[in-house]
Amino acid sequence: MPILDNHRLRGAIAALAVILATSCGGSDEPAAPDTTVASVSLSASATTIEPGTTVQLTATAKNAAGTALPGTATWASNTQSVATVSSTGLVTGVANGTATISATIAGKVATRIFTVQTITAGPTASVAATPSQVFTPQQVDITAGGTVTWNFGTLGHNVTFQAGAAGTPANIPETANGNVSRTFTTAGTYPYQCTIHIGMSGTVVVH
Repeated sequence: MPILDNHRLRGAIAALAVILATSCGGSDEPAAPDTTVASVSLSASATTIEPGTTVQLTATAKNAAGTALPGTATWASNTQSVATVSSTGLVTGVANGTATISATIAGKVATRIFTVQTITAGPTASVAATPSQVFTPQQVDITAGGTVTWNFGTLGHNVTFQAGAAGTPANIPETANGNVSRTFTTAGTYPYQCTIHIGMSGTVVVH
């Protein structure tokens, strides 16, 4: 009997060890975070600028899961006679035309086409919020005190302005089959988006 009791005791101890190892995760260690750059995204408040004006481009490195990673971009312009770009991504319009600005991080490249043109801003502008989920034109230019009218079709969209800029008008709630106008009293750049349809965005530039 003592021998049998010892066997039982050893079995109980072994079973308890397995339970404790399982409950504590054993020797498994958490997976290391994925720091491999899979893509680079670019963002800018406007892609049409006038000669002599600037716009800031921002480059963000991302892993395969879309998580942002640290990284410093190397910038380049394919047509410096039209637009140049600094080491920090500041694009400067030089002369009318188009230029492709690129950002490279860890061998991954993202590009954005910039149009440089002399802009004549009027007191009014119209934007079509289309069923294909784009604002047309994507950028409009008006003078301070001017008005922009959004024309909504059968598919409902909203217009949500980026908060913070002085003179930003009220957002436009979801609208279909109607026209809604907003007046801009202060010179500046006013990015906006439709929060219903991701990637649908536009810009109002007030001169």
